[in-house]
Parts: sequence; C-alpha cells; structure tokens
Amino acid sequence: MADKRFLRSPIFITGTQTGGLSAIGSLTIDGTLRYTLTKDSDSSNRVTFEISELCRDYLDIVFNNSYTSQIVDVSFSLQFYNAINAGGSTVGSAQVTDFKGLDGYTYFEQGSNVTVTGTQAAQSNVSVYMPENTSGYIPSLGTANILYNSVSTTQTTKTVNGTVFTINRICSPKYDPYKVTFINKFGALQDLYFFTKRVDKTSVKKESYKSNTINTSGVYNAYNHSKQTYDIFANDTFTLSTGFVDENVNYAIEELLLSEQVWIRQNSQTLPIVPMTSSLQKKTSLNDRLVEYTIEFEFAYNKINDIR
Repeated sequence: MADKRFLRSPIFITGTQTGGLSAIGSLTIDGTLRYTLTKDSDSSNRVTFEISELCRDYLDIVFNNSYTSQIVDVSFSLQFYNAINAGGSTVGSAQVTDFKGLDGYTYFEQGSNVTVTGTQAAQSNVSVYMPENTSGYIPSLGTANILYNSVSTTQTTKTVNGTVFTINRICSPKYDPYKVTFINKFGALQDLYFFTKRVDKTSVKKESYKSNTINTSGVYNAYNHSKQTYDIFANDTFTLSTGFVDENVNYAIEELLLSEQVWIRQNSQTLPIVPMTSSLQKKTSLNDRLVEYTIEFEFAYNKINDIR
C-alpha cells in the first residue's frame, strides 16, 4: 500500500550517508524520469530536497461532471557520492521514497511531511445536503486511488470507511439548487449544493477615445460616434446561498474558499468559477442560531469569447 501525500504543502525528502559529500535526487513521475537534482551534503552528511511543486506540475486536474481519481505516482531516488557536486564514486545504496501525490494540502498545526498510510473518508464535513431524488458521491482515499462512493437518490445516511455521513434531503420549490464542485483539502472532488437565492451581475470595462467625424466638406453626421469605444471586457459574477445548514458545513465552506479548482453545474454544462468571497466568519448554532452562507463567485472566463 503506497503512502499518499498532499502536493499543495511542502514535501521534504531527507537522506544521510556516512562518507557522502553530495547526492543526486532522481524524481520519477508516472514512470518517467522528470528531474535530476544535485546537492552537496551538510556537515552531518545529510541532504534535503523539497519536491512538492515539481510533482504538482504533472498533476493536471480536469472535471466535466465525471468523478475520476486524479493522482500522480512519485518515486524519488537519492544516491550519495563521496565528492562534492556528485563527483567521485557512489556511496551506499540508493534511498528510494515512493508515494501517491494528490492535489490536497495540510494545515500548519498538523506539522510537516504529513502522509496518509491507510484508507479513510476524504471529506471533512459529515453533514451533507443534497436535493431530493438526486444521487451523488462521497470521496475516500483508497489503497492506491481516490474512490467516489455513490449515494443513491433516496439514501439519508452513507458509511464510508467507518465514517457515517448524514444525507439531508432538501426540497426548495421556490429556487433551483446549484451544484458547486471543488477540489477539497484531500485533493478529491467534493460537491456542495446551494439551495436558495441566486443573484447575477455583469461588470463591464472599456476604453474610449474622441473620434473625428467631420468629412472633407466640414460636415458631420449626427448618427456617427464622436465618442468611440474599444477593448470592451465583461465578467459575470453571482452570489449563491446555501439555505439553513448544520454548522458542520463550516468545513466545506472553508475548503471551498481555499480551493484553486471550482466548477458550477448549470444548463447541462460544467463551467469553471472562482470564489470571490475572501473572508469567512464561521457560524455556529450557539452564536448565530441559524447557519446560512452566501458566497460570491466569478466565472473564470470573459463574457465575450476571446479565446484565440
């Protein structure tokens, strides 16, 4: 069973070897040698490499309403040499570290070099809200991949690797629910539904200049633009509200705002969006009685098609 590590947080690989004055680190990703790194040892014959960003370059997350495991297989081989700059002869055997890399992260208080060695649910909030008669998924970390455990259209509980999730079924006859999918802290795709009010807004930016509309006879036409606009850009933004939810959903909202990959499902399309809300006051039933969140989003593209 391969260890799993989270690539949005630093991953340090350290090795020591008696008589080793330098080392070469060979980074193989998905079976292909990608990087060869050379470093001199310190006074304790020790070297340390940080490789998370190098690994993450090869993890291209995509989502089009299909829930698939997206990871990279990483192997880092550390070979010491008895001279600086990887000169002289090899000393000792190669020290190899293998793991599965996920597009997740850890928190500061968890410490450095966090690894997951077993299987577990890959979703922080155990209170889940879904529309009536709607199926879905709850992610988990399997032995080698991210697994998406199906929830049927009528289930009200789901047990994943010993964790019990409560499925709250919501019927909102006044509003259409919107499904927002994001990469959570475990590097897994997670759904979060917003059930109540949606407000849309379009913002426009443009440049202008004063145009000369007088012809050679010294006459101008009133229907010509003397103030000419150009470079018009527009972006659509919108706000979504969760409706009243359990305070356990705080975890999902926080991870949504921390996510670098977010999508919304609307009009039978999966569209990329960016959370614009930049602060979160965590609500509790004790302090706030009723817990509800309103989040602002922006579509991750310009309204006018300018893809060239």
